[in-house]
Amino acid sequence: GLQVVSWLLKHESLRVVVEYQDKALPGVRSFAHDLVKNGADVIIGHHPHWVQDVDCFKEVTGANLNTPDLPENAAHYALQAGGWYRFTPLGNSCPAGSKPVYYSLGNFIFDQMWSEETRQGAVAKLTFKGGKLIEHELLKIYMTNWAQPEFVDK
Repeated sequence: GLQVVSWLLKHESLRVVVEYQDKALPGVRSFAHDLVKNGADVIIGHHPHWVQDVDCFKEVTGANLNTPDLPENAAHYALQAGGWYRFTPLGNSCPAGSKPVYYSLGNFIFDQMWSEETRQGAVAKLTFKGGKLIEHELLKIYMTNWAQPEFVDK
């Protein structure tokens, strides 16, 4: 069945999530890869208070391993262990057949109005059909008033 994983890695001894950064750290990327390899279809992380980057994972096997059939909008792709490619989409969603990882959606309803980055957030819009993820999109939000998010243009 479909597996959606949401995580909050806050324990300081893990040293994988650092607040107020726009890119996920290598330990978080490795953890996401492990979750995907073990069946996760969508991963949504949170805690850094800033929106972080998005990765897509696609499994590639056999002869396609050296010349993967990655979408044209794939940027910065790298082969991971076990025949999975991790790549960054150029748009705001991963192509069909891949597994999205939203490392942090930033703040949503929160009282950190003191910087632009902490006033920004995102909502992952996920569409399912027949137990499968068929479409996903990242919708941006912004808190113009105290802890009141509003959807904004892309």
